Amino acid sequence: MREMSPLSTGSDRRGGFTLFEVMVALAIFSIIAIACLRSYSMNLTVAARARETQTLVMLAHARAAELLTDPDAAEEGDGAWDPPYDAYRWSVRFSDAVRDETEEATFRVGRLTVTGPSGSFDLFVPIVKEEQREGS
Repeated sequence: MREMSPLSTGSDRRGGFTLFEVMVALAIFSIIAIACLRSYSMNLTVAARARETQTLVMLAHARAAELLTDPDAAEEGDGAWDPPYDAYRWSVRFSDAVRDETEEATFRVGRLTVTGPSGSFDLFVPIVKEEQREGS
């Protein structure tokens, strides 16, 4: 049998990792895994906010199109959408009407507010109501 000297280089030991090497590798892996999980979680939050904002804008544009389609029927009020958007509410408030004598039209600006579960979106909608000229 061969004796090992206290200054042995370790070339005689069996292959494998020491407990210390395994613990260091596990610590490094854990730090990287935690950083990746935090990044993934933050990305999910940002994606949810973007989806919510996109829905608010889409619903605001749809309601604005309804107001612009029939300016005579455009009135102040509040309301909600049917499912699957039943968690969203809308509100319309108009400024005072301004009459333009040269164009023979009345102008109003509507403030359309769409409110959702985690935010709101405002859209200003110009309403032009043309008046019929007498004798034409």
